[in-house]
Amino acid sequence: FLASALENLCPPIEDLEPCGCVSDGKSIRVDCMAVTDVDELRRALQSVKGIRRVFIDFLRARLDYIPSDLFKGLHVTKISFTNCDLKKFGDEGRSALEGLEHIIEEFSIHFSFNEDNELKYLNVSQLKAITDLEIEGNELTEMGNDWFKDGPSNVRNLFIMTNFIEKLGDKAFASFRNVRNLWLTGNKFKTLKRSMFPSPAVHLSSLDLTNNEISTLPDDIFSKMPALKEVILAENEIQYVTEATWSPVWSRLRSVYLESNPLECDSGIEWMFKVSRPYVLKGTCVGPKNRKDVALKRIIDDKQQEDLYDD
Repeated sequence: FLASALENLCPPIEDLEPCGCVSDGKSIRVDCMAVTDVDELRRALQSVKGIRRVFIDFLRARLDYIPSDLFKGLHVTKISFTNCDLKKFGDEGRSALEGLEHIIEEFSIHFSFNEDNELKYLNVSQLKAITDLEIEGNELTEMGNDWFKDGPSNVRNLFIMTNFIEKLGDKAFASFRNVRNLWLTGNKFKTLKRSMFPSPAVHLSSLDLTNNEISTLPDDIFSKMPALKEVILAENEIQYVTEATWSPVWSRLRSVYLESNPLECDSGIEWMFKVSRPYVLKGTCVGPKNRKDVALKRIIDDKQQEDLYDD
């Protein structure tokens, strides 16, 4: 009986209302659904004070803004907002999550800002313990250098997805020197620069740029990325997989995804016949005529097989 009582770390239900709670004996998850009053929420969250690992999920919350000090004094290691209606996050000149600078590990905002209440800026640079940061579906138009100018540098997984970003700052993600997985899918930017990413990007393994409007890549885009294994560029406007850009990393990449691009597989791909290709290579040619609708991988393999027999 005593053991089972100790397993429930949740505070009394009436103290946590309008939120609910579940416990696994080591941590608690607080679910706050459709909350509308910041003061009521602040009072409720005080009931989890002293609990060592707290996860808080907000679903369909309608709040004018999230004060910087809302979670101060709590030991919250994970916060997520999903399908909420938010107008502002944090106070100007202050950390978005005051008091959690050395505590919070995962932070995500999904589909919670819209074009009428655009998320202009999120001050997360002081979050020293955070490893996972996800901003998805929030209808941003621009992500400038000020967003992450000073970090947070310990982020391992950075997901900036389906925000319809049209423009990135020249150094937008340069401070994320420990990032492993960087996913920028479902935006609208056309231009990439090497300076946007850490240099060197010692740990970067997966770079996902699916569903943007990218037509060309700088020659140096993959330079100083020694751990890079996966590049995903599906659903863009790329015509040419150029030797200058790709040959320095081509043979050590495990996976390259180029589906739904207007790939021209003319003499410009002949450099690929002389080197080992990525184990997974996806993409279909639109031209020239004799290679229309043929997989790039098949063209390379057939040519290398042909050369092998000739030898």
